[in-house]
Amino acid sequence: THSSFLPRASFTRGMAAAATAAADDLAVVLAKTCQGGDHWCCNDELLERCGLLREEISKLVKWWWGPTEPWLEMLITQVALELGKDVGLSSKLGASWEQAVEVWTDAAYAAACSVPDSSPPQRGALFTQTRPLVRKVMTHVRGVALAEVAVVAGGTRGYRSAQAAQKMLDQRTGQRTSWRKSLTKVETLECESCRQPFSQKLGTCPSCFPRAPPDRKSSVASEGAVEGSASGPAGQDPEAVLQEWRSCPSAPLEEASWSGISGLIWVHGGSGGVGLVRRPCGVSCVKRCLPEELFAQRLATALGVRVAGMRVIEYTSKEANDMRLNVKYAPTSGESDNVPIRRILQHDFLCVMEFVSGVGMMGIPAHNYLRKRQDAISSTPWRDLGRLMAFDMLVNNYDRLPLAWSNEGNLGNVMLGCSVGDVVGIDQCAAPIKHADGLEKYLAKVQRAVHEAQAGEGKAFGAVLEAIFNNTAAQLAPDEIADLRRGCLDFVKEVVDCRGGKFEEVLQEVGREVRCCFAGQLACDEVVESTCSMVRQVVEAMDDVLCP
Repeated sequence: THSSFLPRASFTRGMAAAATAAADDLAVVLAKTCQGGDHWCCNDELLERCGLLREEISKLVKWWWGPTEPWLEMLITQVALELGKDVGLSSKLGASWEQAVEVWTDAAYAAACSVPDSSPPQRGALFTQTRPLVRKVMTHVRGVALAEVAVVAGGTRGYRSAQAAQKMLDQRTGQRTSWRKSLTKVETLECESCRQPFSQKLGTCPSCFPRAPPDRKSSVASEGAVEGSASGPAGQDPEAVLQEWRSCPSAPLEEASWSGISGLIWVHGGSGGVGLVRRPCGVSCVKRCLPEELFAQRLATALGVRVAGMRVIEYTSKEANDMRLNVKYAPTSGESDNVPIRRILQHDFLCVMEFVSGVGMMGIPAHNYLRKRQDAISSTPWRDLGRLMAFDMLVNNYDRLPLAWSNEGNLGNVMLGCSVGDVVGIDQCAAPIKHADGLEKYLAKVQRAVHEAQAGEGKAFGAVLEAIFNNTAAQLAPDEIADLRRGCLDFVKEVVDCRGGKFEEVLQEVGREVRCCFAGQLACDEVVESTCSMVRQVVEAMDDVLCP
């Protein structure tokens, strides 16, 4: 039948059906390609459905921002976020999916901005660039829906372009079609308690469960330690909540039973935050686990550097299922604690971390602790801190002390006065450098730092002393600075002395364990190979300074 004989009502119903089908199809693709429930990458299936090319997204990323891939993921995630709002993605990813994406984006942006020798954009300016992409995707999907209706209506003559199909639709209906209204399918539900109607998008009845305005207060916290911002019961000081948790013992790392959970608290952190779980045997830290984090932790432990312990749990394991079930019904310290903790438990790989109850190397608590140690006759923590700094250079862990990196450091990732040691590192992560020129520049910085540790103070150690003063108001005495340099140099010598023998065996064993824990993850092998290669070159660079 020719299109001119189609009734207006039939055509309009066909358009509405096609728009609904297009929205459902896009929602299915978005849900299918979502990574870990909180972000997207430049997946071929997603790009094809959206009518985008990887090259046009790559053009938005500037070389001076740093490594390209993290910025690509943030851009495509922002595009998917806006599209998901339009197509009702909550029905597939859950009511809190937008919050999960925002938390991931915050962590990804903070990590990308901390890359040495990079000049990242402002966050607002970055995501402004995604608006044309969102409009393009909307036009593309709308064109597909309109063209399908036009082809059916026009028979073999068909209208195969979005513009022609839109023009035909305007002629048939006498008005412009609202893309957002036709694409977004919203259902109205009735509250079982008050019998009042409410939108499905709200998830709960706004009359029975009014939403409080979001808390805009935030602070960076140390993962694996109770330092930072946390929510608490109404009327209770968040700091009092944190202080109560600080007094709790640490649960044995290998304890696999998760029954009897008596409390949960969410602590915001630089790499996404960490959930603290109070169990009968003590407190455990739970967070998402990456191969780079496990590699750094295992290598530090093997080389005698004290860092928080951790073990990996796979999503499909019995323990992970037991953990999710018990966390679901556990009491929380605040209304917003349960959601991010339960979201973390949906990742493919989790890690249970040792709870470190000392003080982070920031603020008044750290200042008071260091002042007491200065007055004490016993050894100071500076030599251990020097060893930790030297280890960080080995794996390019730039998010702690600015010895070989042009940043302000994050001293919250150093715990002081712990029961397990004067200095304990937390939240370490290997960051392999794959670009040849970038690696060459980094090795030169490592050599300058090692030379300063050997010969005396300089720019690198000056940046560390400045970071310590800015974070703790502690000025190191000459003998304390000497301890800091001596600890760094001692670790370098230990690694260089066993290079090629025991050190290579340790490196291989750590790599095997990481591969075993993350079996089936395609990127794991590449992470292990590139990290091991970088570590070997760092050791060679250190050796060149000690034995010119």
